Amino acid sequence: MNQPHLTPLYDPYSHLVYAARAADVRHVMADDRWLLSDRRFTTLDWPALAASVRNQCRDLAAFCRQLRLRA
Repeated sequence: MNQPHLTPLYDPYSHLVYAARAADVRHVMADDRWLLSDRRFTTLDWPALAASVRNQCRDLAAFCRQLRLRA
């Protein structure tokens, strides 16, 4: 709560909705399970997921290029 964009603090709930940023989040818990702990995902393998998304985007881009060449 010491960040410039969170100062001054009048209403903590309002700040969470309107002023806080994703980078301000360190921990997330839902349904009694930690989903994010010290800014690290606990329920998914982020490097594997990111690699999969990159590969799928590369495949999608190649597919779109092929469509453009056919048109």
